[in-house]
Amino acid sequence: GERRYFEILARDIRKAIADGTPLREAVKTAGETERDNWHLFDDYNQRNATAAFAELEWE
Repeated sequence: GERRYFEILARDIRKAIADGTPLREAVKTAGETERDNWHLFDDYNQRNATAAFAELEWE
């Protein structure tokens, strides 16, 4: 469900940050494995990934 999606999104964003991937690139692929599970994935995922990046880049 939602928890799984956000855990995967956070994992992907953390990896992108660790790899030095810029935000504009990271949001294109973060959470992608969950695309088929969410009808509105394309509408919300990049926004969610951007918010996650902003929160997690300072960990």
